[in-house]
Amino acid sequence: MFIRLAEAEEIVFFVLTGVPQTAFLKCLTTLFHAISLNNTTEEIINYDIILMDADDTLFDFEKAEEFAFRRAMQEFLLPYSEDHRLLYRKINQSLWEALERGETTQNDLKVDRFRQLFEQLGYMVDCQDFNHHFLNALSDGYFTFYGAAELCKTLYEKGCKLYIATNGIGTTQRKRLAYSDICSYIADIFISEELGYHKPRGEFFDALFEKLDITDRSRAILLGDSLTSDMQGGKNAGIKTCWYNPKYKPCSSQELCDNEIHNLTEFIPIITG
Repeated sequence: MFIRLAEAEEIVFFVLTGVPQTAFLKCLTTLFHAISLNNTTEEIINYDIILMDADDTLFDFEKAEEFAFRRAMQEFLLPYSEDHRLLYRKINQSLWEALERGETTQNDLKVDRFRQLFEQLGYMVDCQDFNHHFLNALSDGYFTFYGAAELCKTLYEKGCKLYIATNGIGTTQRKRLAYSDICSYIADIFISEELGYHKPRGEFFDALFEKLDITDRSRAILLGDSLTSDMQGGKNAGIKTCWYNPKYKPCSSQELCDNEIHNLTEFIPIITG
């Protein structure tokens, strides 16, 4: 805070010479206004286009998956156990990683994950029908992580445009977002099934930026939890990245991560500088 010498001398003059109170107060108001202007600084926004992954970044996918798997098993009158769910999760994760490498398709993935699961469990199940029930239940799993709503609200109020960039199934992801506590802050959602490409492929982001009519990608940053999908995808797209790593996992590809956070609200100062 700085006070110009002339202003300080003027106040002293009024006090010493017994100038009327109204004149003194007017001078004091002018001084405080000058101080206020000196203290006002314009906030810097480093990125105004915020791309965010959905599952395991903003949304608690493990919780949603457990909810959906349990309900689908009940609807098919099959016994549920945590071991069965963990086996499904392992199979599903492996197939999504294969999808990222271009080794399978999303339509095949939907059925193959349950075909492999029930073959190992020894159950005779219509896997396509089971997948339908599972996805219906999954769309009701719109649980967000602690801090996700605060993060989105803060960035939204600072004038940033927030977009979700996710590998997933269109109807499921859109319903989960629509019923979540972050929906009102999100400008749009871009889903691999609808774009025709999956992260980390550069084409996913090419299609995204084309739809947004954005050519200056230096305005954008991608927040996500996956090194192979999000961080690699960000590098393929030529944009800055921020790795959300709440479990403090060791980073095998540090060159992919321009930033790393362990709590969602830690992302805010990266944006505001």
